[in-house]
Amino acid sequence: MVKAYSYLRFSTVEQQHGDSYRRQTTMATDYAVSHRLELDERSYQDLGVSAFRGQNAETGRLSEFLEAVRVGAIEQGAYLLVESLDRISRSKPRRAVQLLQTICDAGITVVTLADGRVYDSETLDDDPFAFMMAFMLAIRANEESATKSRRLKAAWGNKRVNASQKPVTSICPQWLRRAGDSFELVPERAEVVRRIFDMAAGGGGQHAIAEALNKDAVPVFGRGRMWHRSYIAKILANVASIGVYIPHELEIDALGKKRRRPLAAVEGYYPAVISPAVFASVNDARRGTFSARGPSSSRAPAHTLAGLARCPECESAMTRINKGAKGGNPYLICTKAKAAAGCRRQHVPLALVEETMASNVERLVEECPTGASTESLEQSLVVLDISRDQLLDRARDLLERSLEDPKSLTLRAAVQDADARLGELDAEIEHVRAKLRELSGPLLISRLTTLREAFRAGDMTQMNLALRRLMLSVTVDYRQGALRFQWRHGGQSEFTYDGGALLSWLDSASAHA
Repeated sequence: MVKAYSYLRFSTVEQQHGDSYRRQTTMATDYAVSHRLELDERSYQDLGVSAFRGQNAETGRLSEFLEAVRVGAIEQGAYLLVESLDRISRSKPRRAVQLLQTICDAGITVVTLADGRVYDSETLDDDPFAFMMAFMLAIRANEESATKSRRLKAAWGNKRVNASQKPVTSICPQWLRRAGDSFELVPERAEVVRRIFDMAAGGGGQHAIAEALNKDAVPVFGRGRMWHRSYIAKILANVASIGVYIPHELEIDALGKKRRRPLAAVEGYYPAVISPAVFASVNDARRGTFSARGPSSSRAPAHTLAGLARCPECESAMTRINKGAKGGNPYLICTKAKAAAGCRRQHVPLALVEETMASNVERLVEECPTGASTESLEQSLVVLDISRDQLLDRARDLLERSLEDPKSLTLRAAVQDADARLGELDAEIEHVRAKLRELSGPLLISRLTTLREAFRAGDMTQMNLALRRLMLSVTVDYRQGALRFQWRHGGQSEFTYDGGALLSWLDSASAHA
């Protein structure tokens, strides 16, 4: 029996209250029964994900469906059941039709349940009317979404224009808090910021500042467990410390890529913590040496387990340090211990760790846990998606009401709470989706193959990247002489330090002594 998969998408709570979810599900079930198709229990759902900007096709569940087709997890000849074409895409008509063609060219038959139309590669090639109908539907769907987008953009544009008189949002740096129509300093945190700038102005480095704050048990801003150099760097570079706010406008190019474009700075938006002269002095001194390393950095990782190595005592990250006259003996050490924040200062030879990793990579691939069930994750995702959809609609309603009644503190507080909860839900949803992606058999096999090939080639960057796609963490347990791998999709693997590698390192250390 030919397989069929349903794809559901909607973005507002009215659609759910209007029975959109049940309607789309029922239509797919009825079609499968009447056409003798085997409807797969795993429906693909993008609830609250935009099809106007193509997010569902790039990062949503539709993208996962397409990837599953590419790697063979979904066989050619299968059916994709959708209520209408605008569930798949509301982007530019040409791109929307291209997406439909891509799905059909992959051997998938698309059925729009609302009108009973069937699209496959032969239909699009041989039936001009079917192609034109798809194009016209795409034009209508895009125009509807573009109108909504313009209205929302105009509302936010008006808020940015009046930013000097009224805050744009309740979001602010952690040393500030909202107070009516303005912001105020949190006294104890403002003192910490001043201390950070004073130490930097006196020549203190970011690591030294973080270490001093940790030694004095200064409470960390936010949810962190200790002060890090990277967070010190962000505070020192943040113009909000001198009261300046830089609004941004989201730009999306023809390929759907997003970019935040900075607009004109608004001075006096926040209460200043330090003077512009102090800010300029500190940042002029550090511009020549500071370089923030982000995910797009071209710099190679410091070692194979960069970003993965964890301390067995406190579970903090472990970082590389160099010892010896010329820094020729690299070690791993707990970042908490390095920052004098209380953990055991134990040095682990990096050569020992990397040689153990290299000699056991084949066993690691062979022992990868497989066969885990996705049922509970699928159920969790449905609940989270519906919750996000309801909250998103509530946030939009609150925003519109706050624009109509800008003096209402209650409405502003409610918007802030909704924004914060949306962020938390997005993080939860992404976590569940990531676990589901990892459990896909063909994808897992592909990543394991990439890991093996990277180690055979000795490519440090690719080895690290392959490991990060497969692992949540690697505990460097110096207490038991072992590496403990935590797989993203669940389960652990453990290898003791390689005996030959240990002897090799001891010989090398003796030769340099």
